[in-house]
Amino acid sequence: MIVVDANILVGFMCMPAHQPLAGRARTRDACWVLPPLWKHEFLNAIALLVRHRHFTAADAAAIWIEGSAAFEPNEHAPDLAAALHLALVHGITTYDAQYVVLAEMLNVPLLTEDRELLRKFPRRAVSLETFCGGTRTGR
Repeated sequence: MIVVDANILVGFMCMPAHQPLAGRARTRDACWVLPPLWKHEFLNAIALLVRHRHFTAADAAAIWIEGSAAFEPNEHAPDLAAALHLALVHGITTYDAQYVVLAEMLNVPLLTEDRELLRKFPRRAVSLETFCGGTRTGR
């Protein structure tokens, strides 16, 4: 089980050719857990990809349905008061803090490519490359 940042999920679901490591990470650990916030971030990313003509609205709808079916069952709500505290103490967004807090609550890694999270939470956050067997810790 791992907590997965929404950006990793977007790469996995929407741009597998650009992020083959996300597919390898899914193969390595298929139990991807996310805070409910993931749906909002994922939906916004899909809309932006349509606006930038990476795929059609029909493709986006299909990706949304597939993503919802695959990942809604693995939603876990983080402690939002803890997320607020973490955000204030570490100077990160409350969005990012929800992923960190959820990983802390479940005592599992947070899979992310967010350089700030990798730097500020080295015991919890792990990059795709590191998780998949490489050594890189950030971009």
